[in-house]
Formats: sequence, C-alpha cells, structure tokens
Amino acid sequence: MERDVAWKNYDEADEEALEALEELAAEYIGFTSQNKTERECAASAIRLAEAYGYRPLEEAVREGRALVAGDKVWAAAHGKALILVQVGSEPFAAGMNILGAHIDSPRL
Repeated sequence: MERDVAWKNYDEADEEALEALEELAAEYIGFTSQNKTERECAASAIRLAEAYGYRPLEEAVREGRALVAGDKVWAAAHGKALILVQVGSEPFAAGMNILGAHIDSPRL
C-alpha cells in the first residue's frame, strides 16, 4: 500500500512553493536542533503560542473568567504535553476541529 506524501504534490516548476517548503524544512530542523526533549519542545511551543496571542488557561480559571469566542488559551501537563485551544463562535454541538500531534520522541 502506497501512502500519499505531501512533497509529491509540489510542482517542481513552482519555485515559490519549493522555496516555501525549503524554508519550512529549515525551520523544523532548527526547532529540533534546539529542542532535544519533550519538555524543551513543550516550553518552546508555549513561547511560540504566547507570541501568537495564546494565554494560560489557568489564568482564566484563577480569575474566574469564562472563555468567550475568539479566546486563545493553552494548558500544559507535567511540562511534556500541551493543548492549544482557540474558542470558536459556534456551539460545541455544531462540531469542532481537532488536530493532534505528539512530541514524545522529538529526537530523530
């Protein structure tokens, strides 16, 4: 069984797309070079999330503040697991998008 891989979808003639892919790969290499453990990856991801407007969930809990549409929060477990949430405007019954990933073995 052959699996689809993203790089096969790139057109070699589309230099702009290939440059963007190379840049993404270089950023990933840099990230994994700087973050060798799960805890380092989680801490780095939290810094990135906060740069994009995410705040600690525990902050809202401590303040007794309910989350509202548009809020972006993060929560960590044992410094090794991280969840990022962006609250949408529709009720949960309308559905939600979940993207899962893991950082249990960042070493290649």
